Amino acid sequence: MDGASVWGISPGALALQTTDASGDAKTVEFRVLGGALYLFENNLSSGALTGSSTSLSSLVFRKIVTTNSMGVKIEMVLRSTVGAASSTESFYSTAVLRSH
Repeated sequence: MDGASVWGISPGALALQTTDASGDAKTVEFRVLGGALYLFENNLSSGALTGSSTSLSSLVFRKIVTTNSMGVKIEMVLRSTVGAASSTESFYSTAVLRSH
């Protein structure tokens, strides 16, 4: 996790420093653009992770630091619309980061 992350507010952003299969440094970022969630690798978009009928209403990342590890709590609200029908759902998850 680095300084490009946006913590505790929506829309949040998460930037992770990692390595690729060759061991070279790599940055992986999750960002919101136009109501869609995008994945970026080394500042190049890999595309939207949300479908065209789904919009991201809220995305919050919360940094977790303990004496033994670091992690990220993710709070996300998605809205899906198909024709006249729509649905809004909240999702929550936590990821513990591995160190090399």
